[in-house]
Amino acid sequence: YVMFSVIEALVPVMNMIVVHARDRGAVIAFHKRIRDALAKRAPNKARAALDELLDYLEIKYAEAVDARAQRVVAARDE
Repeated sequence: YVMFSVIEALVPVMNMIVVHARDRGAVIAFHKRIRDALAKRAPNKARAALDELLDYLEIKYAEAVDARAQRVVAARDE
């Protein structure tokens, strides 16, 4: 339960950061997989889908940070 609270707190923050990098359809698909697994009372599948969602967001977060760094460098070079 504690981990759920941590994840619920972090996902919106990450979504705000990666809003331009993420694919909304991909995120929705992850959420549907989690929902469907919970509806089927399959906690291992729900956990796996959540782990994959977090991995996806981590990659997109890194891409967003990288893109920002490139914009900062480009702005300095102007």
